[in-house]
Amino acid sequence: MRKQIIKAGLRYGLLGAAASILLFCVLYWLGDNPLMQGYYFGFIILPLFMYFALREFRDSRNGGILHFWQGVGVGLMLLMAIILVPALFQAFFLAVLDKGLFERHVQETVQLFMEEKENLVEIYGQQGYEEQLLRIKNTSIFGVVINGVIKLLIVWLFVTGLFSIIFRRLPT
Repeated sequence: MRKQIIKAGLRYGLLGAAASILLFCVLYWLGDNPLMQGYYFGFIILPLFMYFALREFRDSRNGGILHFWQGVGVGLMLLMAIILVPALFQAFFLAVLDKGLFERHVQETVQLFMEEKENLVEIYGQQGYEEQLLRIKNTSIFGVVINGVIKLLIVWLFVTGLFSIIFRRLPT
């Protein structure tokens, strides 16, 4: 049973990772900043592959039955592959293939942060705003990549449970 959970999660996780890397490259070649387009990944690629992984496990590998824990297991295997493989690719891309992309990303983030100064000062206060701006300016490639990983994991650990409930089908 565990092997089937791992296989289903990794199969679609690696396919989703490949799709994510392809999307990253396409956005880069189109002149867009792929680091600023995380919503494509988080709201299109990830849910699509989560759907296929859970559906295949339930209908093809487990006789039409899916317990909550099985869905979470498949989802966690998928998340490990679909989030970590593209993160490693992004780190390699930023550190080796195009170091300028990282610098442009930091500049664009600082610019967006400064454009929203009034709103952010209301939320964080002047000192908090300045500290956050300094953190952005001093960020590293590792910081950018890990920040994306953490954001996706926080949201998708919760959403994996929801998908598992939706796809759950118990024996009668």
